[in-house]
Amino acid sequence: MASHRRAPPEKGESVLVILRHAEPRRTENDPELTSFGHRTALEAGAWVAEQVPLTASVRVLHTPTNRTRQTAAAVVQCLGNRAQATKIVSLPETVADLDTFADRLMARNRECPSPRLPPVVLVGHHTTLVGLARELGLEPSALEPNNHTAGIALERDAATAGGWRIFALRTGRPPN
Repeated sequence: MASHRRAPPEKGESVLVILRHAEPRRTENDPELTSFGHRTALEAGAWVAEQVPLTASVRVLHTPTNRTRQTAAAVVQCLGNRAQATKIVSLPETVADLDTFADRLMARNRECPSPRLPPVVLVGHHTTLVGLARELGLEPSALEPNNHTAGIALERDAATAGGWRIFALRTGRPPN
């Protein structure tokens, strides 16, 4: 498993982490994680905790599958009492979707004193992660299809094309 980090986000920037679910069992329609998957989900959760401000309350959103729910639960466990997991139907698939998604979350947060989006973790699937990474200029080969818990950490940056900048990359772990 490799992890690469660029400059951390500036104070006040919105942080978004997109994480692929951990290794599922191969025998079911909606498989649960393997024991290896549970271990790597906790490793990924520790990586996520390094990407978000220590004082921030974090929203962890996941698709309705068992493997994403269990990976999200591991992330919440690593973040402790500053995180809350919520099931959503679908995740953004393009940078334009990501902007719309972030704007919707910010609109829901208008009652907060901060004008920025609180840190959000999206736990989804390989296609979501690779599609967004490609649009953001990252080589898809950095996120091998068999590597579970691969992730990218982004900050919203108005000066960057598309408004998002990758500041950390987790290439994930190959199956056991």
